Amino acid sequence: MDQIIAYTLFALGVILLLSSVLQLTTRNKTRINYQMSFMFILFSYFLFYDWLSHINILEKFPKLMYSDIPVSLILGPAIYLFTRNITGVEPSARGKLILLFTPGVLVILCLLLFNPGGDILKAGSLFPNGHRTHLIIFVVSMISDIQLFLYILASTLSTRKAITLKSPDYTGLKRLIIFYYILLSSFLLFFSAYIIYDERLIGVGLIINGINAVYLFLLTYRYPELTKESSKTPRQKNRSQISGSVEVAEIIEKLNYLMATGKIYRHQDLTSQALSNSLGIKNHQLSIILNNYMNTTFRGLINSHRLDEAKTLLLEDRTKSILEIGYCVGFNSKSAFNHCFQKEAGMSPKEYRNGRIKTVPPLNCKSDGTE
Repeated sequence: MDQIIAYTLFALGVILLLSSVLQLTTRNKTRINYQMSFMFILFSYFLFYDWLSHINILEKFPKLMYSDIPVSLILGPAIYLFTRNITGVEPSARGKLILLFTPGVLVILCLLLFNPGGDILKAGSLFPNGHRTHLIIFVVSMISDIQLFLYILASTLSTRKAITLKSPDYTGLKRLIIFYYILLSSFLLFFSAYIIYDERLIGVGLIINGINAVYLFLLTYRYPELTKESSKTPRQKNRSQISGSVEVAEIIEKLNYLMATGKIYRHQDLTSQALSNSLGIKNHQLSIILNNYMNTTFRGLINSHRLDEAKTLLLEDRTKSILEIGYCVGFNSKSAFNHCFQKEAGMSPKEYRNGRIKTVPPLNCKSDGTE
């Protein structure tokens, strides 16, 4: 079992080093490519470090002992910054970003200067004797793992929020979230290893993360738009325009609730100003959210919900006339209902009810009688 783990660790480490190089040879590189290259190097370091431990060579290099701790302290911020860029969040000031890597740099300096017990204890101080002899090593190691977990958790939440906002990279982000879920799940193995002192669990967890990192590499080739700088343009460009304490994700969630549950679109006299008031934001802020985060307009949003319900009622409620259904979902005239339905579905409401379904590209409805 140990030999299988060791060989797998080494093989994945080599693959990730090659993946790091390939990121640097990509044409039209962005900083996301550089960040991924750096992350792959950090992942591969963990794999090689544990490989050396499994084949009992690490003890021959005291200066490498516990070097996994600063790498863990650096990997957390690296994943977090990568996530902020890939989900389109504008990074903070450069000075603040450098501070995130400070703990890892400080631990590296301490190891280089003092290397406490490096020539005596096994890697990571997993065993009881290590805990008693060098308790501080165990505590710092645990802190490094906890902060890595918290950074990954924050990255997961950021990605989920980006998916909620339906960014241009929506499909790719749905696949990307799997990468973070696997990272979080692997910590069950890591923390279990600290409790039962089983070094093999560390190896299995690292193998899972190594395969997961390869998945990330393949994912960015399947969805190359994830690594493009343009993926964050809409949010950066309009962040300053959405003034005040407006949390876009919360506004979109509330908006979806008003449409799906409150069916506010049924009000024939509904205006963008009235909808903005219901959401507790200004009218221009609503326009920015609709245009740049939901890729629609006020008129398009309202008509989309009206037509979705109208289609359902036309097929399921035969007791209502076509005109009654049009009024029920919010249209203020038969002509507005027929015109909008024809543009969106490529047929009249009567034809739709009778089952004469055609396949045509949907068009935006321009005239429906809403303001």
